[in-house]
Amino acid sequence: MFRFLLLLCVARTALACAPGTGNDIATMTLHTNSHYPHSNPYYYISQVEREMRRLFKAYGVNYDSNYVRISTRGVNGKLVVTVQAYSVDCKRAPEFMSKLKRQAGHLFVTAHLSCSNGMERYV
Repeated sequence: MFRFLLLLCVARTALACAPGTGNDIATMTLHTNSHYPHSNPYYYISQVEREMRRLFKAYGVNYDSNYVRISTRGVNGKLVVTVQAYSVDCKRAPEFMSKLKRQAGHLFVTAHLSCSNGMERYV
């Protein structure tokens, strides 16, 4: 019974953090250890999108690319991937970031989350 309740809580968290389920804008900044501009930014864009799709699919949520924009840039000679998600419930966003870090942590070294409601968090 406890596992079932835990599963429901996890599913609710994932659903609440999915783009299109809230009123906030979330920006996730993922810092990699790869050199910029010599890295392949499209590899990182596709990998981050794949991991987000996988995370949503695990909880039966459709990934809608109309609500998500993924881009890359260089900061201090390193590649940084920025994910902007629209219509997000930022109260649940830190849990989503933690799950993304566990699932795709091999892609980035540190992550920063900022929301339109003023919340910021480092993962």
